[in-house]
Amino acid sequence: MRNLRATLSAGILCVLLCGCILDRTAGGTGVGNPTKGTVTVAMVALESAPVAKAAAKAAAMTRNPDGSFDIRDAGGSVFTVKTGYANVGRIRIALPDGVDCSQADETACESGEATIDGPWVSDLMTGKWIPDPGTVRMPLGVYKRLEVRLESQDKVAAGAPDLGRHSLVFGGTFSWSGRADRPFTVALDFDEDERFESPAGFAVAEGSTTITVALDIARWLSQANLTACLENGSLPLDSTGGFAFEKDGGCGVEQEMKDAVKASGTVSGKHEGDGP
Repeated sequence: MRNLRATLSAGILCVLLCGCILDRTAGGTGVGNPTKGTVTVAMVALESAPVAKAAAKAAAMTRNPDGSFDIRDAGGSVFTVKTGYANVGRIRIALPDGVDCSQADETACESGEATIDGPWVSDLMTGKWIPDPGTVRMPLGVYKRLEVRLESQDKVAAGAPDLGRHSLVFGGTFSWSGRADRPFTVALDFDEDERFESPAGFAVAEGSTTITVALDIARWLSQANLTACLENGSLPLDSTGGFAFEKDGGCGVEQEMKDAVKASGTVSGKHEGDGP
């Protein structure tokens, strides 16, 4: 009887120990089986691939050695974009299918969306944030949707550019009427969440993953005929021979540019260690 009891006790102990070992090495929640990855979010202007068809050349974009972009408006004028900034109030990341907010317990989360609260300013030319929001721990899985809230800059954080209470500002020089170095700025006002989706999805895995919202700024002016506004005088030149575009001016192309910005973005993910 004593030998039977000893045998049963040893068997039960083996089952318990083996169960724990299997649980930790084959997908359980024990130590050694991470359930979250470290995520960084970036927002940046991208470089379009060369466009072959002549009819589409108005939307073509190339990046210059100094990092600027040459783009064309709907009227054919060339704009060299040298700076671009967006004020972001928050970022919402839709959780993967089968993952709920109880598993995203290191961020604010509601209705299946993890929220990272700002505000920050994104330097669209470099992808850097001011101030730096750092990283966030997110559940592992395949993600497909992210929302960025563009809103007016109420306060200027230390080290951040002053956007003049606007949401998105970009500028540089443009070529028109025989002169190629005319300065310009365009200031747009948003107060809405912009949704960016990846139909195929991208994985957040163990380790570090960068989620990138890429904005194709070639599209921003492709439907906006600033050239016509310059020619008819509704976009007046200043003393430098350039212009500063803001809402409520005579050149009524603000909505076209805002719609183009919203339609220009894609979202993707890249895990540390992945190839180019």
